[in-house]
Amino acid sequence: MKLKEIRKNTAKLLSENGIEASAFEAEIILQTALEMDRTTLVMRLEDELSAEQVEGISTIVSKRVEGYPLQYIVGSWEFYGRDFVVGEGVLIPRADTETIIDTAKKLALKNPTVIDLCSGSGCIAITLEKELNAKTFALEKSEKAFEFLKKNISLNESKVTPVLCDVLDEKSLNNVPQADIVVSNPPYIRTEEIKTLSKEVGFEPEMALDGDSDGLKFYRGITRLWKDKIKNGGYLVYEIGYTQAQEASEILAENGFTDVTIVCDLSKNPRVVYGKKN
Repeated sequence: MKLKEIRKNTAKLLSENGIEASAFEAEIILQTALEMDRTTLVMRLEDELSAEQVEGISTIVSKRVEGYPLQYIVGSWEFYGRDFVVGEGVLIPRADTETIIDTAKKLALKNPTVIDLCSGSGCIAITLEKELNAKTFALEKSEKAFEFLKKNISLNESKVTPVLCDVLDEKSLNNVPQADIVVSNPPYIRTEEIKTLSKEVGFEPEMALDGDSDGLKFYRGITRLWKDKIKNGGYLVYEIGYTQAQEASEILAENGFTDVTIVCDLSKNPRVVYGKKN
């Protein structure tokens, strides 16, 4: 069977199974399975594929139809113009999270010290280190995610300092200096809502999603523990679920932060809340 027929059939099968960007995903799957870039793929559409190649593509498509994330299939994903290694055990970088980068860039002083809590893949920490020339520390509790964090620091030739620790444990504060900005994209999904999420999200680590019964556990804990680690005039910056803006804002205000501000993402949903330490 020719490559162009495989591409058409793959896109059709994905579409029939509810995958919206079926043509795009079909191309990504074929590029991954055949180890080709897009230009080579287009140039070789008339090529006949071997039975082994067809079987390899079929195996990947079957996994995708079952809900296995495309990003895990590819093994890496782009965030703010850089590639990050991803796989089972680490949260997938999402475009909405780029809002926290844009916000921190507007708030930052020259060459700031930045602490990223619940760092996961390190996409936030590494991006801020690069964009701000920041002295950056990335704290992560999960040993699986921590391995991805270290790989991504190496991949991006980053100077981020990785720290394996629980950010809700007071002892973790001893691992880092005072910061100009503390950022975090913590677990914020309500426990009861996790089972209602998409099949794809079901493959991501639950500990990176579960924010307890009301989704606010980490906002409360981090704000209380880490507020004194922020320099006067510095900021605490959170990514939030789009329904949590008011509650997260109140947590910051209750802990003495001023100029509390809500920032929307490109879809006009509340995505970031930050406050200033005085």
